[in-house]
Amino acid sequence: HRQSPETQRTSRAIRLSSSGSTSSSDREGRLSSSLSLSLRKDTARAVAALASLYARAIDELDFEQLRRVFTVDGELDTGSSVRRGIDEIVAVMEGLRRYESTTHLIGEQVISSAAVDTCTVVTPCTAHHLTVEGHCRTDRVMHIHYQDECVRTKADGWRIRSRRLDVVQVDERRVN
Repeated sequence: HRQSPETQRTSRAIRLSSSGSTSSSDREGRLSSSLSLSLRKDTARAVAALASLYARAIDELDFEQLRRVFTVDGELDTGSSVRRGIDEIVAVMEGLRRYESTTHLIGEQVISSAAVDTCTVVTPCTAHHLTVEGHCRTDRVMHIHYQDECVRTKADGWRIRSRRLDVVQVDERRVN
């Protein structure tokens, strides 16, 4: 069974933390690894909160909440257009009002690289878009990977600087 580099680093940090050695260099190694692991956990929690806030804002049609998700100069690439700046992002999201409802189900995120104040993140999402025309209800289900570049800002904490939507598959089906 082959482990990802992230799993290997985490496993090494856990092994270092549980070693019985008491030498000064081992203690420094444990401290350094523990701090590094702790920063990653804090980053992961903050980035997960962004994904949840984004999904909730979209599903509740509260697009002003996106101002707490993206940087002021943020970028959103939907595949068909690129919007730059939070005002353009909020404006394009208004188009989602055409749906009766949406439900965005966020999957487990992968932080592929992280520095102190930046990280790249892939977030899988299954997004349901319900339309109603007369007695016909259709659920347009989009399987998406959000490709994000996140930054930690001094004033507002973690925000998405750029987001690209990679649509993996789209299914449409009638629902009762």
